[in-house]
This record gives sequence, C-alpha cells and structure tokens, in this order.
Amino acid sequence: EERERLIKRSNKIARIIKYSNIMNARDKDFVTRFQLAQIVTEDPYNEDFYFQIYKAINSNNGLNSDSELNQIAKYYLENSGHRLGGRHKRVDLALQRMQQQVQKAVTVAKERPKSGQLSRDGSLGKIAFASGKMPRKKLEILEKVDSPKESHSRIEDSLKTENDSINSHDSKSNLSTPIITSVSINNQNLLSPNISSNLNIKKLTPKVVLGCIEVVYSEVLILESLERAQKEINTANLWKSLHINDSTQMSHSNSNSNSNSLLDESYEIENNLFVLMLNYNKGVKFIPRLFHYLSHDEKFGIVQKLYEKFHLLNVVKESSYKNYYKSSTEKQNSIDKKVDLFLNLGSKNILNFISNELSFNEIIKTLMILLNNFHVRNSNYSDDKPSIIHFLNNKIGLSLLTILISKVELLKQQVDASILNTSKSMAGLTVNDIVIWNQIYDTFFRLLQNNLLEVFPKNLYTDDSISFVKNTESVLTFDDSYIWQFLASLALSGKLQHQRIIIDEIRDKIFGVVTFAKKLQEHEDNVYFKEESIKKLKHLNLFLNVMGLNANENGDISELK
Repeated sequence: EERERLIKRSNKIARIIKYSNIMNARDKDFVTRFQLAQIVTEDPYNEDFYFQIYKAINSNNGLNSDSELNQIAKYYLENSGHRLGGRHKRVDLALQRMQQQVQKAVTVAKERPKSGQLSRDGSLGKIAFASGKMPRKKLEILEKVDSPKESHSRIEDSLKTENDSINSHDSKSNLSTPIITSVSINNQNLLSPNISSNLNIKKLTPKVVLGCIEVVYSEVLILESLERAQKEINTANLWKSLHINDSTQMSHSNSNSNSNSLLDESYEIENNLFVLMLNYNKGVKFIPRLFHYLSHDEKFGIVQKLYEKFHLLNVVKESSYKNYYKSSTEKQNSIDKKVDLFLNLGSKNILNFISNELSFNEIIKTLMILLNNFHVRNSNYSDDKPSIIHFLNNKIGLSLLTILISKVELLKQQVDASILNTSKSMAGLTVNDIVIWNQIYDTFFRLLQNNLLEVFPKNLYTDDSISFVKNTESVLTFDDSYIWQFLASLALSGKLQHQRIIIDEIRDKIFGVVTFAKKLQEHEDNVYFKEESIKKLKHLNLFLNVMGLNANENGDISELK
C-alpha cells in the first residue's frame, strides 16, 4: 500500500512539473494583471450589474469593511490557484502583492484610450484588436455606409422574408395550434431600440417576445443608473417598451375529431404583447423593478390590461383546477412554482397598488372590464375565450377579485353613518357612489351565481376526500385560505339575500370542512392533524363570521357570540 501511495504521488508530481518553467515570473505577472484588468471598471453598476447586486444581497459576510481593491484581491486569491494564495498558505503576503497588482490594473485601466478598441486598415479590410470587455470581431470589410432609410428598408425586407417562410411552414402545421397572424407595433422596433419603426410583424415568435423583454430590462437598467446618479428620469421609453396598447390577432381552431361537432369552431383571439411577455418568468420578474418608476395612470393602465387579458396568461391556464389536477406530480410542482413567482413578484406590486392607491371610480372601471369581457358563465368554457370561470378556478384570479371587492368595502366602512345623507363622506364617496356600487355588485353577483362551486377543486371536501381512504394528503396540504377570503369579501359586500345564495351553493363544502376537521381531531396522538384541523376551521370561520356564524372543533355550527 505504501508503494502504491508513493507511485501515485510520483505520478501526480510528474504531471504537475510536466509544464513547469514554461512561464517565467514575468509571464505569470502579465497574465495576473491581464485577468485583474478585466474586473476593474469605473462604472460597475452598468458593466457588472448582477455581481454588484449579488454582493449587496450578501453584504453581511464581513467583506464590506475592507476597501474595494482589498475585496477584489482577497476574492481572487481565495478562488484561484495562485502559488502564494489559497486559504491556507501565506495569505497575508500574497494579499499584499495582489493589492499592488490591482492598483496597477486600475492605473492601466484609467490610462487606456477611451476608443475601447484598437484597429488599423489592412489589405483585407479593417482589422480589430480585442480587449477583455470588447472581444475581437470578425474582419470588418469597408463598404458604403447605408443611410438610415436604406438600413430601415433592408430590415423590413428581411422581416418580410422571415414572415413569408414562417407562414409557409405554418400552412403545413396542425390547425389546432394557436397562431398569431398579425401585430401592429406602433411604439418601438422590436429588433433595435435605435430604429423607430412602424413595422407590421405577422408572427410573434418566442424569440421576438424575449427580445422585447430584453428591451424592457435595458430601459430599467438605464433608469436605475440615472437614479443612482440622482439625475432626471424620463420613463417615456420604458412605457413604450411595455407595449401595453399593442394588440395581436391570433387565429385559433379547437376542432377535435373526438369532440362534438357543435363545439368545433374557429375564432380569433386578441392578445397583447405585454401579456405575452408575462408568460415568461423573466417577464414576470421585471414588474417589481419597473413599477415604482411609472406614474399613477401608467400603473392603472397595466392593471386594466391585466384584468382584460387575464384569461390568456399561461400561468392561469395551467393552474386552473381542470388542467392542474390532470397533470403529473412533476408538472404540478412546476405550476406551483410559477404561481408563487407570479403572486410574489408579478402581482404583489399590482395588488398593493390596487389596495393603497386606486380610487373608487378606478375600481368601478376595472369591474366594468370584467362585466363587459367576462360575461360568459358556461362551465364548458374555452381556455382562450374570456369567461368569469377563469377568475374563479385558480388562486391568482381569486386574489385579483378579492382585492377589488374588499377595497370598495373598506371605502364604504369609512363612511360615517351620521354623514351618509350628505353629499360627501370622509372617504370621498357620495350617496350616488354607493348606489352605483350596489348596482355593479348586483350585476357582478348574478355573473357569479350558480358558479360559486368553481372556486373549489372538484374533489375537495367530498365524501371520498374526507374518508381517510384516499386523497387525505392532498386535502391536508391544500391551502384553502384564499377561497374563504374571497367568499368572505363577497358576503361582506352583499345583502342578506346574497349571503343566502352563497350558503345554498357551497353548503356541502362548508359541512365537508367541518366533518374533515372533526375527523382530524379524533387523532389526538397526531399533533400535525390537530394543527391542521384548527387551521381549516379558522379559514372557514373567516367566511362564517361575516354572517354571524361560527364552526367549532366538535363539528357544530352555531351563532357567533
């Protein structure tokens, strides 16, 4: 064994010294300075933005007490194979030498010509020399520079050629696939922010949509840089890059050889480029970064568009109960992550804006969008056609409905009874506003009537799910709080007749929760079951307490005392 160990050691040493002394000390010094020169910049937030954000997030690691040069040197030593560095060898001496190297790199970086790239003319054209931040390009053949009009025309021709080939390909594809047939982009060219265009793009491919997302991020980075420099901020380009008012036409056919011929139809769907961007995680993530730069009217424009095109969001289609529970466990986990991302990043700022800044009239306008666009109540709805069911059968939709209804109720509660007969109240509502709200609520409630069971997954709190024979784990882990919050806000805003209708429609689910909680209480030795029982009853009582009722652990529902 000792001999084998010595043989391995000698082989390792042989591999190490195989290339020994190929580089002398001067060569090593040059390579080190060259590497360090690439991480030295006078504008780190723009040239190295994501590392700066990462460093800020992890700023509690104690490195911020040192100078910037010290941080660079220390990080380089701990993560490189420098013969004097590493975590266990003469770090102090190596750190001192490395700091000197960084200082040299800073000096060289400041003295570098601002052109950014050296070049000279040769027989083959213009030859460029590279730097770390500007890699060497291919040969640039000298040619006549096009005028802006010629350049613009060439881009339009290339787009036309691409679209012709796309359309030719699509004519051979399956007709059941949604196809975007036209889009008019009036604000900004999708390919280059430097070209102001009025292009008519016949198909928005994922590549084009992702390109739009990158344009949004570029505008956000510019605004963040201006904000740090305390300069004046203009959000006009950011608002244009969102394409809130740019619509697309998608032709769709849902014909199916196994389906009823009466349901087979072709129709057009009007989508929106902003909504298409929200179908990507990267598109959802730019909402919190750009939202505070927008004006009140621009934020309200986003809110209106979100409610208007809500049914076309992929995360809404995938998380609907009818699609979610048909998916595999792996797919369900993926959908859960998308929903959490949308709620925590995408809609969080929007919900806060609705709750804190929307006026009564703006809420009424938003509800009118729902009444005008989502008036279909048939449970055999299509994924692409607007129906109120799209808001009822998923967590995101119920959250958006709950915030609207509860916001109006909060405004109403601020109206003092003693001044209700006057023209104005403390909340800025008039008697006429209250009358309008009652009419809107009646219309909205009629839209929900006979569809309230859609807020529950089909097999939740049924006889099978509460029998401890099957589905027990799924019922235990299912968070039903958002469902009872919606029903509570709906009942709170309604009158007695509205509350009776709600109770009649969901009676079986109410008793299902009570029965399930009681069965959990029977397992006294299981602390988890007991905690879940209390939690389920707490969520249910959020709704029952509105009507003066209360459910207890014994399985009884009595008047609230």
